[in-house]
Amino acid sequence: MEVWDCYPLTVPMIRELAESMGYTFKEEGLSRRTAAKVLVFTPPPPKKRRLEL
Repeated sequence: MEVWDCYPLTVPMIRELAESMGYTFKEEGLSRRTAAKVLVFTPPPPKKRRLEL
């Protein structure tokens, strides 16, 4: 996610919001295409469904 897409939020606010939704912070870097600051998150594990017969 490019940080400027979330303009009113600061980096700590973005991280806190993503972590509250189950995402884990992976790394911070720069976009090669736009040179914008980028935060990389890993998605939460999928919920296990129980098969009922």
